[in-house]
Amino acid sequence: MLILEFAWEKGYEIMKKQVKTVICSAIVVAIFILGTCRKTAPQTHAVAPTTLPQDSTTTLALHVSGKNIEYPNGTVAYLRGVDYTWFVNAGGGGSWVLSDGRTDWNVWSQPEADYFLSEMQSWGCNVIHVYGTVEYWVDDTNDFRENLKTFISDAGILGMYVEFTFWDITDSGSDDTEPSGVLPWNVGGNSYLTDKSDFVNLWTSVATTLQGYNNVLFELWNEPNGANNLPADHSADEVAWMDAAQDCITAIRGTGADNIVVVQWGYGVGTGGYDMSWVTDYPLNDSTGNLVYSTHLYRSNFDGDYEMNDVTSDYTTAGLFSLDYPLFVGEIGCDMNATDLANEETWYNNSLTLLNENGISYCGFTAPPNDGQWALVAGDYVPNAAGTMLINAIAAGGTTGPSTGGGGGGKGSTSTSIPGYLIGPTVVVLAATCVGLVAEQKRKCKT
Repeated sequence: MLILEFAWEKGYEIMKKQVKTVICSAIVVAIFILGTCRKTAPQTHAVAPTTLPQDSTTTLALHVSGKNIEYPNGTVAYLRGVDYTWFVNAGGGGSWVLSDGRTDWNVWSQPEADYFLSEMQSWGCNVIHVYGTVEYWVDDTNDFRENLKTFISDAGILGMYVEFTFWDITDSGSDDTEPSGVLPWNVGGNSYLTDKSDFVNLWTSVATTLQGYNNVLFELWNEPNGANNLPADHSADEVAWMDAAQDCITAIRGTGADNIVVVQWGYGVGTGGYDMSWVTDYPLNDSTGNLVYSTHLYRSNFDGDYEMNDVTSDYTTAGLFSLDYPLFVGEIGCDMNATDLANEETWYNNSLTLLNENGISYCGFTAPPNDGQWALVAGDYVPNAAGTMLINAIAAGGTTGPSTGGGGGGKGSTSTSIPGYLIGPTVVVLAATCVGLVAEQKRKCKT
């Protein structure tokens, strides 16, 4: 009883600590208790599972509160992970790096997808940014919808979120259906997006199909852009995109889905006025309030700056740190072909540090099997310099900035994967377990 009383008295202090610390402490206590008896219990060895634990609890739904993305109890959720682009190609089955180092190209395989997810989880990722092709969704090519639902569900089992977006319109074998200089429904030459209503209907279908998954976020389009993307010019394409975004949000909520909706404009922020001012220039209305804004970060958009002072100034000018809404950096890429690679890597590391310090969510571009210009791996799942910096940044986690949520920790916090409100019950259970172990060991030592 003394242990339980102590646990209750110190509960508030313990709840501030990391879950790992609590568990490790409990293990030490258990080892000490077991060591008090001269009799040694038989040793057992756990075997690593080859399949996902299907009885795991569902990943918690997220919501927006002020500038934060939060768990149901108000604890701030920092989403950090990688971009997975391979659902846009060759029928939407994905491409997967296998445990023996081979790559299985353009084919759906749940075990291979699960292996990818487990590897990304080992990197510390709690979100995967997934890109799709409109044709695959509308025609349900090769059971694309069911495969995507399986991917989302299995990610949830591992406590991971999926931010789903569209990048291509059709599987044409070229980049001409990744709209450049034109809005998605103005590309022409396809029967999938012929006008704005097709685009709104697309998202009505997605929301209706995926609304039952707590761990999926809806991003309306990857890098939507027009003939003029400069926010201050309020171009006709910009106005038309914001109008469509509002219609999509309204349609999504009309299905009953309250999943977070993510909105982006342009290719990303950069020098010359490419900033986040469009967020306040076009206030969008969401009946649930679950609206997040996005942009992309690439050094080439900032005239090659890389020193911390310059990067800080660039991002401050672009408005990354002054939004009154949550910001999700959907892509941040390190150009492994840069002629000044050392400076590129310095920029990447400084950028990740600033995003952490300001409590901003992000995804590194791009996940395996990409091993080219924007690779995060040197081969298989072995991280290269950029991948290592991303892993270290995710591990550092946390924020030194203001928080309106009920937690989230300071710099160095890694509480994003396990909600803080689970710590208290864990402490009580562990304390009760220790009491039971003491009683049991005393009984055994007497025999």
